[in-house]
Amino acid sequence: MPVTKFADIRPVKSGNAGVLQAVDESLEKCGMSIEDQKKKLIMSNFDGASVNMGKKGGVGKLLTDRVPHQVTAQCVAHRLELVCLDTAKGIPYLQQFDETVNSVFKLY
Repeated sequence: MPVTKFADIRPVKSGNAGVLQAVDESLEKCGMSIEDQKKKLIMSNFDGASVNMGKKGGVGKLLTDRVPHQVTAQCVAHRLELVCLDTAKGIPYLQQFDETVNSVFKLY
C-alpha cells in the first residue's frame, strides 16, 4: 500500500550533490535505505529549481537514474505560488500591499 511521509528538513552542504545526499539521509531517517529506494520509492516532489529538476544533473534525474520506475514532479503548490507572484507584479495595488506586509514583517 502506498504511503506518503514527510521525510525531514535538513541543511544542505552544497547546491549540487549535497541535495541528493540530504535526500538520502532524510529517507534513511524514515527507514528507507538506498536499496529500499530501488524497490519502494515511486515518486519525488521538488520545487522548480534547476538543482532539483534539471534534466541532466538535477536531483530528480539522479534519483531516476538510480530508481528508473520512480517519477519526479514539480511541487504543484510551489508552481501556484510562482504564478500568483508573477500575476501580482502587474497589479500596482498588490505590489503596494506586498511592500506593506513585508515592512510589517521586517519590523516585528
